[in-house]
Amino acid sequence: MKSKIFLMRQAASVIVMLALAILLPAVCSGQVTVSISSTASSLGPTGTATLTATVTGTSVPLKYFYTGTNTSGLYQVDSANPATVTGPGVYSLLVTDTNYIALGQAVDTIYSTVPPAGSVSILDSAYSCAGSFGGGRVILNYTGFFVPLSITFSPSGPFPIGQSGSFVEPAQDTFAGFGPGQYILTIKDVLGQSITDTIQMPTSTIPDFSSYITASQDSIGTGQSTIITVHFQGGIPPYNASVLEPGDVLLLITTPDSVYNYTTPLAGIWEDSAALDIGIGSEPRCNVYGGQVQVYNNCVAGQCVWPGDANWDGVVNNFDLLPIGLAYDSTGPVRQDTTIGWYGHYSAQWSDSLQDSINYKYIDCNGNGIIDANDTNAIMQNYSLTYTRGGGFGAGGSADPVLYPGVQQDTVYNKDTLTIQLLLGSAGIPANNVYGLAFTLNYDPTVVDTTKTVATFGNSWLGTSAEKISIAKDLKPMGQLQCALTRITHTTKSGSGSIGVVSFVITTDNLNGKNYSYYNALFYINNIKLIDSAGNVLPLGGGTDSTQIGFLPTNILQINGINSLVHIYPNPANTQLVVSCNGVGMKQIKIADVIGNEVVSRIYSETANVTQQQLDISALSQGIYMVEVITDKGVATQKLVVAR
Repeated sequence: MKSKIFLMRQAASVIVMLALAILLPAVCSGQVTVSISSTASSLGPTGTATLTATVTGTSVPLKYFYTGTNTSGLYQVDSANPATVTGPGVYSLLVTDTNYIALGQAVDTIYSTVPPAGSVSILDSAYSCAGSFGGGRVILNYTGFFVPLSITFSPSGPFPIGQSGSFVEPAQDTFAGFGPGQYILTIKDVLGQSITDTIQMPTSTIPDFSSYITASQDSIGTGQSTIITVHFQGGIPPYNASVLEPGDVLLLITTPDSVYNYTTPLAGIWEDSAALDIGIGSEPRCNVYGGQVQVYNNCVAGQCVWPGDANWDGVVNNFDLLPIGLAYDSTGPVRQDTTIGWYGHYSAQWSDSLQDSINYKYIDCNGNGIIDANDTNAIMQNYSLTYTRGGGFGAGGSADPVLYPGVQQDTVYNKDTLTIQLLLGSAGIPANNVYGLAFTLNYDPTVVDTTKTVATFGNSWLGTSAEKISIAKDLKPMGQLQCALTRITHTTKSGSGSIGVVSFVITTDNLNGKNYSYYNALFYINNIKLIDSAGNVLPLGGGTDSTQIGFLPTNILQINGINSLVHIYPNPANTQLVVSCNGVGMKQIKIADVIGNEVVSRIYSETANVTQQQLDISALSQGIYMVEVITDKGVATQKLVVAR
């Protein structure tokens, strides 16, 4: 058609004019704006309209170049302002100075008021599959439209698939995916011209056809294999199927049988991407999707990835953030199973490991092949979960830097906000070559509203917010805020001062009576690990601070009722613990770890009247525990610190 030729000429003209604009400078008195106004927004084929250009921002003599394309194939319109045009179309204006330096452009569309002179014909309408599967096809031929075109069908989903795009007329296009039934076809061009037609897709007499894929074993180990089976249902044989193997290798199958088996040692995703009932003849029919199946590799004992356990020590906690900082932005193999559920995931070894032999595959907690902040989601989801493995870390000495909880207020009252600065190092003993650290801030949940605790690690001497990532997990019943932060730049920092702030909201609901008294609340840091950019563990000690909590004591029990009658000491303890009761008898003593696992239990006779008991706790690992003492007056709960 002429429209294609005219469009090409118009584009060439614009290119020449723009080239002139580059070569010669324009003389303007300000920013030049160009606009077009039309005396008509829509026209019939022979109707006329006047286009007027408005130019602001310059006082130099101007030249006007109107061009346009419409159903008549018009190209050059006028070189004067205003210009008269005939019929609907897309009209463009280029404004230059007398040296042909381009100053601005504008475009206006005048829509059509009548149906197009073009037509559409259905060249073919292949039958559709039985049932709801869409295998029908229609081939359209259309002329007389102003391109680009929009071609749609109604109803549109899920079949057929609506299609639209730019076409050069006359054009012929095939649209597939129709189920049986009636469809309304609409062809619309850029001028608003449109026509509709009805398409009736018949129902095929071929039986319903579908396929699916299975594996005899969903998990295989080294040297093992599984049987991949493609199942065909209905239709008329022979069948074709294209199966995508792991590694994007395409396997093509042609079979007269309804079941096709083959044995493979490959693990990964097998996808039956397309199955065809080819029946008799060469024309494919009834294209359906058969789904996929995933075959997993069994983990070698002790080599599974447990999402969130980035430091490969058997437990998910704040220490798992540190390897992420060390390996930040590293890339490697994508894990077959990229979910973060708490079970052993098979993963190929990465080429990199930390100096303590922690392969980067463990640090890629979400298995997507990239180590970044997204891997912390697995830590937070699986926090405190464990599996069989062990690990540990060292503590600091007297000459080492200290992480200190700097309590900002000496005295606070009910509903006050208590602020604690997390102070790393001092002027006398700074913290040197710091890359990341993990620690636990212990607080007294008796006097803290545990629903309102907030930890913030913003800009500090350790780095800006963009240079590090952090996590904080509040174990409320235990009174523990387990934190970690690490740089992600692969460079260390040295210094001293605040690296973060923790705010607690004070509550004295368990303490209040009538006259003010004061309760000493202790805050201390333990379970510390400090590393440099190579993963070396650096010495670091933990500090202690306290504040006075003002409350109104009652005449009965001041702190949590029965808790004031039960005492445990020493605390922190090493290998021995004494539980003592004042005026009440013990029925049972239970000690549980931070995730609720009971590690010690002692039961006493109703008539024994035991008021004091010494327990051997040498088998307990260092850390935080809860001691529950069941007495004849109620249940007391105390927090125990085991330190060695």
